Amino acid sequence: METFEHMVQSILSDQEYFAPALFGYADLNDPLFSRFKEIIGADHMTPHEALACRYDSAAVQGTVVVWILPIVKPTILANRQQKRYPAQQWAHTRHFGEQVNQEIRRKAQTFFSAQGDQAVAPLLLEQWQADYTTCTSNWSERHAAFVAGMGSFGLSDAFISDVGVAHRIGSVITSAVLPRSQRLSDNPYARCPYHHDGSCGVCITRCPARAITSDGHDKLACHDYTRNDVNPQCNERFGVDISGCGLCTTAVPCEQRPPRLKRA
Repeated sequence: METFEHMVQSILSDQEYFAPALFGYADLNDPLFSRFKEIIGADHMTPHEALACRYDSAAVQGTVVVWILPIVKPTILANRQQKRYPAQQWAHTRHFGEQVNQEIRRKAQTFFSAQGDQAVAPLLLEQWQADYTTCTSNWSERHAAFVAGMGSFGLSDAFISDVGVAHRIGSVITSAVLPRSQRLSDNPYARCPYHHDGSCGVCITRCPARAITSDGHDKLACHDYTRNDVNPQCNERFGVDISGCGLCTTAVPCEQRPPRLKRA
């Protein structure tokens, strides 16, 4: 029988935006998911609440399956050269590559449902919503990846995975009980040199919106720059409506791998 991971890699074999995926598996009942209501916002769904949006008798056991899609190296190299706006390849990856990610979400639901399990990809739910006044949503793919042991956050809020920060993330919640990934640390910034000892900070200098400082990432300043400056430019030049600049995730030490931390 085809495995879920094989199915995802098969989808990725027929597109140009991403390298083979990485996978992580978290317990549906991991207490961190409940803590996100305090860390992110009261509206952030637990996995059980997400399942309950689709099923009257939502499962109380199960797994949050997370995948990371590494952006291909030519796109990364092209974006390294940019100072204000993303390269065309990067803009297309954000726009068209995310359509590939959406296809994976849909087929992930179908895959687990066909095995008789409950399954929901939170970003496909009608109830999923993003609040652009706070730049939060009621399901965070990055935070799900953290619970699944796939890495940690950086000063820029980018997620530092085993393949760095140049990637897209997706997830599906299923009642299938699968082997869990090990979380190496509960420190949300375990892989960030700046949080480790104050070194690095290259992402600060890479941000054209000056939205990253020693205090962290100003999500509202980032969003305003992307919405009001980057997206109109990319729409005119590259024919895409949503792109993001991605400069803080390229030409940085954590671009394609976790940076080496200095020993204390």
